[in-house]
Amino acid sequence: MPNLHPLAGVYAAALTPLKPDGSMDLESIPVLLRFLAARGCHGALFFGTTGEGPSFSPAEREVLLRSVRSFRQQVPGFRLLAGTGTPSSARPSS
Repeated sequence: MPNLHPLAGVYAAALTPLKPDGSMDLESIPVLLRFLAARGCHGALFFGTTGEGPSFSPAEREVLLRSVRSFRQQVPGFRLLAGTGTPSSARPSS
């Protein structure tokens, strides 16, 4: 069997589940991740290429990623990635 890279596989660019009021739906995270794992995904990327990451504050991102991380205990081997890029609207000081 070939020696594959530890991150080899299929990763879904996961959308952040939201409630009708726009807040994060943390209760839906396990459902979403089980859905992806059951369909052959080896992992998921949050706040990545979906383009929604900059819409959330650092505190909101932390809450979601802590929720996502707790899922790993339920599905061993399912990998989780997090986008870290964000635009800055701060003006440079003169």
